[in-house]
Parts: sequence; C-alpha cells; structure tokens
Amino acid sequence: MLVANTQDYWLKFYNVDAAKDASASSAKDVKWYTWTCTLGFYAQGIFPGVDGTDVNSVCRSWNQKFLATGDDFGKVNLFAFPCVVPKAKCVSYLGHSSHVTKVKFSFDDSFLMSTGGGDKCVITWKTSFGKSGNKEIKEEVKADNEEEEEDMDPDAQDVVKAKVTKKGAQKFSIFLFFYKKFEILLKNKEKNEEKKKEEAFFTEEDEDKGDEFMAVKPWLGAIKEPTGYKNPKDQNKAPAVTIELNYVFGYRAK
Repeated sequence: MLVANTQDYWLKFYNVDAAKDASASSAKDVKWYTWTCTLGFYAQGIFPGVDGTDVNSVCRSWNQKFLATGDDFGKVNLFAFPCVVPKAKCVSYLGHSSHVTKVKFSFDDSFLMSTGGGDKCVITWKTSFGKSGNKEIKEEVKADNEEEEEDMDPDAQDVVKAKVTKKGAQKFSIFLFFYKKFEILLKNKEKNEEKKKEEAFFTEEDEDKGDEFMAVKPWLGAIKEPTGYKNPKDQNKAPAVTIELNYVFGYRAK
C-alpha cells in the first residue's frame, strides 16, 4: 500500500498488489514503513497557518517517535509523532535564509539533513536521539565496510585509506548524496518558476481564488482514524529533544 499527496492537495492511497486506487477506509490501519506526507492522519498538527501550504517537507524518524518538517519560514521543526493535535507545539531551529524544501533523517536518526530553496545549501543537524553511539550499530557499519573493502581491488583499498579519513568519508558521502538530490530539485524548481512567470505574464492574478480553494481542504475527507487509536500522553507538548548545527554545504544569503 502506498500513500501520497497530490499537487492539488488530495490525500490518495494506492494498492500496489491490485494495481489500483484504494479507499481511505481500507488503508486506515496500515502500519506505514515511512511517513513523508505533509497531509494525513499522523501529520494533522504540523501546520502553523490555516491551510496546508506552509509546510514543504515531512520526515518521520526511524525510531517512530518524532516528525521533522521544513516550512516556508526557513525553519526546521521537530514534533512528537504521531502529530494529531491541531497546531501542535514543536521545537524550531533557524539555519536557512529562505524556505526549507526538504528534510530527511539518516538511517540511525543521528543526523537530520535539510535543503534550502533560495540559499541553495544543504545543512546537516546532529540529533540528541540518534544511535551513532550504539555499539550494535557501529559493529554493523564496520562489518559492512570490511565486506566492501574485501571486494575492492587491493590497490584501490590503499588509495581510499590514504586519502579519506573516517570523519571525512562520512561527511563527504552525506554531502554527495544530498548534493545530487538538491541539484535535481533545484533544476526542477527553476523550470517550474520559469513556467509560472510565463503564465503570470499573460494572466491576471485572482488573490481570492487561492483562499477559496484552500478553505475547502480536499484532503480532510480522506483522513480516517485508525481502529482503536488513542492519543499518546502529552500530545500538546514539544518533544524534549534537540538538534544542533553540524555542517553547512554551500550558503547564499540575501
């Protein structure tokens, strides 16, 4: 089962096995492996405004306890998960000089990555709830690295060991991954902006049209409460966790 948000703010479900759309009622009890939708039952409280346009990206932590968001105000926010209470409280962090386009947790929740729009940068944040210090995680990563080195040519191993430190390799791999993602995102964004400018040149803007549309909130009809769901305690409190700035890749301020 897949869940997705459309560009016109519908909440859709898709049955992969049957290769067809699914009803909201049939999907309400699905245990989602990830959650990256801005619209949906588990993210109802993330919006600071009156509609669903302020938040650009959502990512649930792998421990399923927190929800990170990036918004139009340049903030990276952390909510408790699930986030069902309207306008739930959160902890917010400023680092970007413009809107935040994407947020993603690393595989062990040790880092949160965010990409900016106008500032064209990638920021890595160190979390207080990650598992980077966990012995089992470290051993697992070490075993994977050793296995990769065994499959590598001996000469190549020497080159890699000579040129790359452990910390440098970690930061470079994170940077390379998100730089490629950011480059694709930026190209798509620029194309969309150019298209909007061309359309705006020949059309007269109707200021009330957007408000009227968002007042309908088409996704609300697809939000169904899971069977036997009970709100966790302290739903209206900001999570007692923190993130701190770890590294900034490129930055353009106005």
